[in-house]
Parts: sequence; structure tokens; C-alpha cells
Amino acid sequence: MSLKATSSTVPGNGVPDPNTGQIADFVKQAFLTGKLSDVSFAVGRDFGTVKIFPAHKFVLCIRSAVFHTMFYGSLPEKCEGAINIADIHPDAFANMLSFLYTDAVDSLSTDNVIETMVCADKYDVPQLVQICSDFLDRQLNSGNCLTCERGFTSVHVRNATPLDYVSVLCLF
Repeated sequence: MSLKATSSTVPGNGVPDPNTGQIADFVKQAFLTGKLSDVSFAVGRDFGTVKIFPAHKFVLCIRSAVFHTMFYGSLPEKCEGAINIADIHPDAFANMLSFLYTDAVDSLSTDNVIETMVCADKYDVPQLVQICSDFLDRQLNSGNCLTCERGFTSVHVRNATPLDYVSVLCLF
């Protein structure tokens, strides 16, 4: 006898059916709708645009030690209004949130891969750092890379692979 439920939704509203839906379906729906969110982030001021992202502390904390420390460490973040994250691009933060909620990042591109890697590193999401590294590995070639040098100047990633320790200026 199998205890694994099949995935389905309640007709007409796109919400996972509580009788047959899987937990991943509910978490993804929470991400897409922002329902029951208990924290929000104002992201991207340094990039000239600010986007507000609703989120769920539980999901963030089980996926990132940095978020766990932020919310439940010895000096927890006071959540009065949106938490300001000025130094991360909104697209990169959106990619990271997507990954934290769904284990997938559908919007990774040559335009945002470096910023996404920096964001994933800042919030200690090594699996996403690796996804970004693999993406760069598939994209880089002598035709689109102007310089490659050992050691990062603008991107430094903890626990990086050898490819991660290459600073690149690309013509994507």
C-alpha cells in the first residue's frame, strides 16, 4: 500500500486539494500567492528599483542558516515593515526565493546569473550557488569572455569550485 498522494488542485481556484495535494504543491502555492506570509523584503534600492517580496519565515529558515539566524538568532531582526535589502538585485532575490520554495530556478539567465550567485552566497544557499556555477560553465566560451583571472574582485563565493574562483567579464 502506497501512502504517497497524487497532486491535484481544487477546481476553479488553483489551490492544491488538501485531500490529495503534496506538501511541495502547497509550498509552491504559498510562494506564488504570498498567502500567510509573515515577513516581507524591500529589495534592490542600490539598483534604482525596489521590489517588495512577501515570504514565509518557516520556509526561509529551513532552507538557509542565514535566514534562521536573522529571525531566531541571538539578535533577531525586528520585522516592523519590510526588511530592506539594498545591495541585491530584485531578479536575483526572486531567483533565490523561487529556489528556496521549489528547488528550481526557472528564470536564471546570462543577465542575472552572477547576481543570483552573489545572492545565494550571501544567504548561504550552496545548492543554488552550484546551479549558477554550472550555468556559467555551460555558457562561457572564448567568444563571450573578455577576461578571466584567478581570484574574485566583485564576486567571492565561499566553498567555491575552481570555476567559481574565476572573475569574468562576459559579453552575454
